[in-house]
This record gives sequence, structure tokens and C-alpha cells, in this order.
Amino acid sequence: MRIIYLRAYDFPIGGAAQNRLLGICKGLIEEGHDVQVHQFTPSKLNIAENLLKKQVYNKVFIHNHSWRFSPANTIFKQLIGVIIGVFSSIISILINNRKEKIDYLFINSEKNIYTLIYWLLCKIISAKLGRDLNEYPSHIIFNKKKSLRIKIKERLNYKFFDVALIISRPLLDFYKPLLRKKSRVLLLPVTVDFERFNGGYPKHDSLNITYCGDLSQEKDGVFDLAKAFKMLTNEYPYLKLKLIGENKSQSQKNELRKLVYNLGIEEHVLFKGFISGELIPNELYDSKLLVLSRPANKQAEGGFPTKLGEYLATGIPVVVTRVGDIPFYLKDSESAYLSEPGNYHDFYLAMKRALSNEYNSKSVGLNGKKIALTYFSHKNQGKQLSDFLLKHCYNE
Repeated sequence: MRIIYLRAYDFPIGGAAQNRLLGICKGLIEEGHDVQVHQFTPSKLNIAENLLKKQVYNKVFIHNHSWRFSPANTIFKQLIGVIIGVFSSIISILINNRKEKIDYLFINSEKNIYTLIYWLLCKIISAKLGRDLNEYPSHIIFNKKKSLRIKIKERLNYKFFDVALIISRPLLDFYKPLLRKKSRVLLLPVTVDFERFNGGYPKHDSLNITYCGDLSQEKDGVFDLAKAFKMLTNEYPYLKLKLIGENKSQSQKNELRKLVYNLGIEEHVLFKGFISGELIPNELYDSKLLVLSRPANKQAEGGFPTKLGEYLATGIPVVVTRVGDIPFYLKDSESAYLSEPGNYHDFYLAMKRALSNEYNSKSVGLNGKKIALTYFSHKNQGKQLSDFLLKHCYNE
């Protein structure tokens, strides 16, 4: 099969969504398929890999059609980059299809106009249109009023897709009624490229409790994590809390630093900032525990954090809250240490349980890695996705 993924955001360097797509593409490529990523909007991050016109990154061919306008630091530059990027991607796909038939186009954008444009392109080249759905629509996550535009979008937008990959069971329940009756759906949880973690080993003498992701309370409960860690330092004063990541809001970053100061743990907290994906495995391996204190909200309910799959891939014990599909895959004190969301005292107790029995926590970490290999590895998911797409490739 020939498959093209259409990206509307930075690629290949970025966050969880980029890592998931790279893992999916790599899994399909290793199954023998021709898979490419075409980016049709300018990159916003001023990172060398995201500014190249064409490249092969981790086995995946990437064509950035808006590279001349990246990084897009003005609205005008962004607008021109989008117009040229969309037009260029259409021409490129038409030329590619004339050389050899394209079977699927996948798009990641919620914007109706992009969906309509590439749906029409699919009709021209007789390809199927797919979507990877990995979180609730933004109006649900941010609890916005359901406007007429949103109602129309829900009734029409998802009807364009022939196939959908859905990351969790709550999202499956939400999106399936919005798709066409003939649309084919595959439950595809978080995807982890285990080869990124080859050659690395946990540093058993590490003193770091590590979190990696968005430094916000709303998404990942980082304020709760800081409060739980404060309680932990009373019994383990030598530990450090290593925070990898950024927050786009300067006010929220200031609030977090203020909280750390008020808790009196500023000498225990390491703010590492943004770290590129290829360096993340080494940072995770330098940890005693890997932690994620997601609160109970719609984003946590529907999504499945890529970082959790990467945590588990290290074999280091993981402490995580019971949200979304996480308890479906992980069992408390068997493959991870689970805590109640929104309860930093309970999260402290879960970390304490992990630290108090080193032999048991090592076993928990290894069991977590086995779970990740079984359900989340890019090889297994590549095989599963390949079978799914081949089955429906020529079916109406």
C-alpha cells in the first residue's frame, strides 16, 4: 500500500502527537508499505529538522511544502505558507499518484476546510481518507458552549472519513456515532518506538523523580505533583524532582516556580526545559521513578498519554493516576503504582510505596515494560494497522 499522512503542524520534532505519528509510520514501513508525511502548513518551532524541505527521519520520508515560510513568526507569513503549502501538497500527491496508486490519505487537522480539500483530492485519485483521533474535540476539552458551527462540524466533518484510528475506548464511544455507518474503526492505543530505547539502561543510583511533558496543572497535574513531592522530601530529603518540558503560558510558568518556592523545595527541583525527542530516553533512564499525576478531566478521560508508553518502555517503575484507559492496561502494584486523580496526598503515598520496596518496584517496572511491548510497541501496532488497512483498502 501507499499511504500519505498530511500534517498541519510541526514535524518531526515536537511533542506526543509527533512521536505517535512517527511510530505509526515506522511500524507500517517495516510491514513493507510506502509511507510518507507531507506537511502543508509552516512550522512554528525554530528547530533545524522542522525547517527542511525534504528529509528521511527515522525511516520516514517527510516533505514540508511550507518550508520557505518556516518558522512562521507573523500571521501574514503563516497565511501565505498555508496557501502555498496546501497547493503544493495537492500537486505533489497528484504527481505521486500518477507514478503509483496512492491508497490512503490521513489528515490530522480539525479544520473543516482542510478536510473538505483533501476529501475532494481523495475522490480525484480514488483513495480513502483516514483520521487519527487521539483526543476529544477542543470545545469539549475546554468546556466551550456548543455553537451552531460546532454542531454543523460534528454532523458533517467526521462523515468524510472512510477509516478512523482511535486511541481510547471513551473516544471510540464518542466518535463512532459521528462517523458514517460504513466507516471502519480501529482502536489503536498509544504507540511507542522501542528502538529509541535500545542500548539504554536504568541508572539504579539515580536520585531523580522525573516528569516529562506540559508543565501545567490542567493537563498533567504538575502542581499536584509538586505538592506530593514536597511531602516525599520529608522522608527522602536527597531526592530531586526533574521536570522536562515547557508551558507556553509565561504566567503559568511563573505560578509553578512560585509554588515550588513557597513549598521550600526550590533546591530539589530541576527545570530542564524543552528537550528534543532523541535525548528523551537518556533523561528518562536517569530516574528512580517516572511520574504522571494527570487530573480527572475530559482531556485525560479521552486521551492516552504517549509519555506513559515511553515511561513504561524504560522498565523504570511508573507512578500514574487512574484516568481514562490507563487502569484498563495497568494494574496497581503489578505493572505500575496507581493513584487517585486530584489527590496529591494519595499520589505521595503511591510514590512512597514504590520507594519503600526496591525489589518489588523493580518487578513492577519490568512488568510495565512487558505491557508496553504487548500493547504499545510500533512493531505490533504496525502489524495490526497493516492488516486493518489492507482489509479495507479495496472495500467500499
